[in-house]
Amino acid sequence: MSIEFLITAFIIVITPGGGVIYTLGAGLSRGPKAGIPMPPSAAPSVSSPT
Repeated sequence: MSIEFLITAFIIVITPGGGVIYTLGAGLSRGPKAGIPMPPSAAPSVSSPT
């Protein structure tokens, strides 16, 4: 494996997904009561193909 591949793979792995960004946004804008139940409800909407 080349160093370029390893660097690219590492960047892809550490980048947060849509569910994380949605959960953080809900928690920061509406408070902890809105952010805590978001992960189960965010996963199907973010991961479903269009």
